[in-house]
Amino acid sequence: MELELTEKECLSIDNALKKYLDLFHEEIIYQNRFPFLLKESGINENRINFILTELAILNLVSFKNNRGDKTLSHNFNRNEIHSFLKNGGMTNKWLEIESKRTDLKLSKETLKEFPRTKWFARIGAFIGIVLALKELIEWKMKLP
Repeated sequence: MELELTEKECLSIDNALKKYLDLFHEEIIYQNRFPFLLKESGINENRINFILTELAILNLVSFKNNRGDKTLSHNFNRNEIHSFLKNGGMTNKWLEIESKRTDLKLSKETLKEFPRTKWFARIGAFIGIVLALKELIEWKMKLP
């Protein structure tokens, strides 16, 4: 099982959170309502548990432990969800992760090319110094 959310899952989570806020005005989330909204968007059942855990980490949903099994409980934090969705929701988080991944890839690429670039710079500096000396010598020769 993949331990990162995909773009499609992030969009589905945002849509499910919006639908839940629109349809249900309760603070209590029951075990089948929110996962049903996720299933509607085509997410597998085993990924839904992972998504609910991710939402619990973000303090949007809290779990209550009954007899050793995790069940969704109260504290469907409506205010937190409103502010979370205003700030871009899971899609924004996914975009941040992707941009960090791209930045890391580009920095690794730059580090791979750094030795070549360094040598080009050294050779260019050496040629510049030689040409400057040549110009100085020519200037000295022209003086009476």
